[in-house]
Amino acid sequence: MQLYRLTNTDVLALQAEEEELTGKIAAYEKILADSKVLQKEIIKELRAVKKEFGSDRRSEISDETARVEVDEKALITEESVRVLISRDGYIKRSSMRSFQSTEAGDNGLPETDRVVYEGSLSTLTNLYLFTNHGNLIYRPVHELVESKWKDVGQHLSQELGLAADESIIRSLPWKLWMIQTWPSCWPQTTALSSRWPWLTCSQPEPTSLGQLWP
Repeated sequence: MQLYRLTNTDVLALQAEEEELTGKIAAYEKILADSKVLQKEIIKELRAVKKEFGSDRRSEISDETARVEVDEKALITEESVRVLISRDGYIKRSSMRSFQSTEAGDNGLPETDRVVYEGSLSTLTNLYLFTNHGNLIYRPVHELVESKWKDVGQHLSQELGLAADESIIRSLPWKLWMIQTWPSCWPQTTALSSRWPWLTCSQPEPTSLGQLWP
């Protein structure tokens, strides 16, 4: 707009806008230059937000720490699956559909290997695998890698590191019993379900695994 077209009212309005912008610029420069002023401005704006959008606290603040225990089994979808464990350490979980659609005897294992355990289990079942080195391996069924029944499956050494000459000699589900022998003591019968699960455990000393109920 050309200056001669400005009225007295327009001039006053532009002057007022200039003064307002000059004041804002000075305030912003002061905030940026002084950390204390910046903190005060942040507190001021947060209080304004709290006043406009705030609501009463719903949770209770306590000096004591509450321990929350989550049942992991409640997070697992229960279904029936087919499980196979081989002597050389191959283990797999397949859907019943994959198992039933595969020809009998076509389990994917090498010809030199043999089956130690094969059966239909719930995904909530846990397995104990015993090796010829006296090691005990715990594997939940729901954590087994799912594969087609005709595939070889996953080798335990990928997770646990079996020895070159170590093989699986027995596999038991979760709720069976075992007999432990202690030096100078009578054998004790212990429920596997009473033991806290672990991934892998070498045979402890002086405890030894005596025999297993079939």
